[in-house]
Amino acid sequence: PSIIDGTAPRTKQNVSEATYGFIIKREDEKIKFDRTKREIYNQVRALNSWPGAYCLLDNMVLKVWECHLTDNTFPTHFDGQITAIYEDGIGIKVSNGEIVLTQVQLEGKKKMTASDFLNGVANKQSLIGKILV
Repeated sequence: PSIIDGTAPRTKQNVSEATYGFIIKREDEKIKFDRTKREIYNQVRALNSWPGAYCLLDNMVLKVWECHLTDNTFPTHFDGQITAIYEDGIGIKVSNGEIVLTQVQLEGKKKMTASDFLNGVANKQSLIGKILV
């Protein structure tokens, strides 16, 4: 309420203690699946809500807005390979396990849950084994 009525106390920032964030470049947005699941998870969180992390699926940009970690490991799969289709998302093999993409946006489309994205795919199981780059 004090902010709305203009009576909130204001404290000037100490300029000597201020820091600046780095400028985000396009290459900072690209997901590298040879990194750990925690690094990728943090990258996705850091770039949500703008500009968003992305990868390529069949040469189309796939923005990743949300994901979660699993305890699954797939030692015979390649980094970036789609491992499984789950009820809540798409499993992807990374260097030390698996992440599940739960909110995505395909190039030219609206942001949607991964399950809605999968509903638009004629044969969901055909995605398993594809590699995201």
